[in-house]
Amino acid sequence: MADDIDFLQVPNDLRDPGQYTEFDNRNARPGLTIQPHDMLFPGQMLASGTATPLVPVRIFGGDDEAKALFGRGSMLASMWAAGRKVDTSTQRWALPVLDLVAGTQAAGACTFGGTATEAGLGSIMIGGRRVRFAIPLGATADEVALACVGAITADLDVQVTAAVDGVVDEKAVITARHKGEEGNNIDIRFNYYDGERLPAGITVVVTPMSGGTGNPDMTDALAAISAKQFHTIIMPWNDTANRNLLAEDMASRIGPVRKLDGLAYGAMRGSVGALATFGLSRNNNAATTFGEAGMVDTPWERAAAYGTACAYQARIDPASPIQYVELPGQHAPAEADRSDHDDRELLLHDGIAVGAVNEAGKVEIRRAITHYRANLLGFADDSYLDSETMRIIFYIRYDLHAMMAQKFPRSKLGDNGSRGKGVATPDIVRDQILARAVGWAEAGLIEDLESFRKNLLVQRSTTDTERLNARIPANVINGFRIFGGQIQFIL
Repeated sequence: MADDIDFLQVPNDLRDPGQYTEFDNRNARPGLTIQPHDMLFPGQMLASGTATPLVPVRIFGGDDEAKALFGRGSMLASMWAAGRKVDTSTQRWALPVLDLVAGTQAAGACTFGGTATEAGLGSIMIGGRRVRFAIPLGATADEVALACVGAITADLDVQVTAAVDGVVDEKAVITARHKGEEGNNIDIRFNYYDGERLPAGITVVVTPMSGGTGNPDMTDALAAISAKQFHTIIMPWNDTANRNLLAEDMASRIGPVRKLDGLAYGAMRGSVGALATFGLSRNNNAATTFGEAGMVDTPWERAAAYGTACAYQARIDPASPIQYVELPGQHAPAEADRSDHDDRELLLHDGIAVGAVNEAGKVEIRRAITHYRANLLGFADDSYLDSETMRIIFYIRYDLHAMMAQKFPRSKLGDNGSRGKGVATPDIVRDQILARAVGWAEAGLIEDLESFRKNLLVQRSTTDTERLNARIPANVINGFRIFGGQIQFIL
């Protein structure tokens, strides 16, 4: 007869006298599993960087190390810095990508006029980074342009270069350091902060960035991370080809075979109409895009801040609604560009996550929805609307699999009523899942535990005697987002 104790390492037929005690960790952690969280920052590096392209690298030294690896003023170094302003404790990896050789750089200009009738400062904001330069009394437009170029050139971390136009001396030409379409979204403006102004007598006309073409192709980047799980992926590119590649890869990653659960976070700068058009062109549940008109920061830095903030909140509680969460380091749009209720409502129905500016003047996440809008037949479907829903079901699957691997690593399978050393049955496994569900409910991940208990089905496969199938009816908890009240007053 087999021993009652289910030994894993101590044989039953030992003859040599002695003491043989093994360690069994199957019941070591009765609570829920702690899920790790890794973030990935893909982005463009400059030739001055020392990193190896398409090789993920984990950084420990902060912003200075990122600048050395990817080049000062690079997209990837700026993404890294934007993410670190939000959180420094989440495990983060970078994936450097080179510019597309055939691409072109975006360019814009600042054309100055007049003569300074007082001394003062010029203050230019380039992609959310402020550069200031002195303007002495009597300075001509040509001299102001030269001072502006000198200040931009001296700032090695700004994401553009500058030079005085070869024909028009009062014109400062500003060029993106990287090739690609994203350079067109580098915002240029003067006097962002209250109280800033050009000295009397000086004028400036800003020509927005344009002409950038050719983002890198993500194919090789996605292949480089095909075997590693990243719970949060920051998406710096918004062109259709790369977004489609990402959507296909994310659908595969979160599937039942690869089980590399994660969400991709992007950001887009544009009018409400342009953002709605983009949102309506997407329909996937593992990606989300923060849309904002008049975005001062670069979209890739906003994506880094947005994704990092959501990742940090998920580490605290995957079910907690991500709303009213500030994005440190991000700049609020001008008053005229800020979204109102109608704008946000429209975008939230078109698959775009939205933010707002709070009373403190800080940019905050208002609702972090995914791009999922419709089912396979094209009918409206909000089952994967909120990114928190995805985080919850990702965690439940992870914890369920961790429990199964811990409790039944080398079990045998028998029908209900079977007994013996190391034998698992549908009822035994069902009891373990029920116990896990109690933990999920206590953690605020699911509700209606009684229905879960009633509808949980665990049964042996009729076609494969070594397989157990389970239907797990998890009623995912919902966020408390909206309160509707009616005040019935009496005079």
